[in-house]
Amino acid sequence: MRSVQHNKCFRKSYGKSPLQKKDLLKDICNEYSLKRNNFNPADKSPNNFVKKLEIRMRLYYDQLKN
Repeated sequence: MRSVQHNKCFRKSYGKSPLQKKDLLKDICNEYSLKRNNFNPADKSPNNFVKKLEIRMRLYYDQLKN
């Protein structure tokens, strides 16, 4: 497996043959798979459950008032 070059445009280092294009695609997929599973627990994630619960409760209590 060819190592990914870390310059701005590593596509220029590959030729136009089908084998070299496959190598390019493999390198892109490998790099993507490394970044895809990058998890940072310090990042704040949206709490969709609580938002939806608040909406449901607001609708429920509005119906009780009327």
